[in-house]
Amino acid sequence: MIITFQLAVFALVATSSILLISVPVVVASPDGWSSNKNIVFSGTSLWIGLVFLVGILILSSLEPICSRSKNDPSPEFEFFRVVRHSNMKSI
Repeated sequence: MIITFQLAVFALVATSSILLISVPVVVASPDGWSSNKNIVFSGTSLWIGLVFLVGILILSSLEPICSRSKNDPSPEFEFFRVVRHSNMKSI
């Protein structure tokens, strides 16, 4: 899982770098946009897909909140429980 995430992030960074350089060059060159717009659109689609893939990999690595028990001594859980009770008293 970690290797997959690292490869996806590397591919995202590499694609971003390539698009950062190639898109302005293609747009600025005479007749470059009309002949290379399919490549730019393909690269942009790849970039969007990699952003979603990295996001899905990040979300899949998180621990679900609902799996925690009410007796969990973690400070985050205690904070949310205190905030919830303090909001209930003020209403």
